[in-house]
Amino acid sequence: MAIEQKAIQELLDKEPFRPFNIVTSSGKAYPVNNPRLVVVLRGDVFYAYPKKDRWTTIAISHITSIDVDSPVS
Repeated sequence: MAIEQKAIQELLDKEPFRPFNIVTSSGKAYPVNNPRLVVVLRGDVFYAYPKKDRWTTIAISHITSIDVDSPVS
């Protein structure tokens, strides 16, 4: 089951912000420790790797869960 765009955006906008992981169907986890490094687009999530000059897009249809209880650092 894919996660909805709105659910991700709500987590990014929440005050105070709580770090979370975006988990994909491949099992890869993307840690979100800074909400300014993630942008929710129409069908994708733009993800900038912290402290690196790299970024990727994650298809929302491939996001299987959001882990707010045990984020990866």
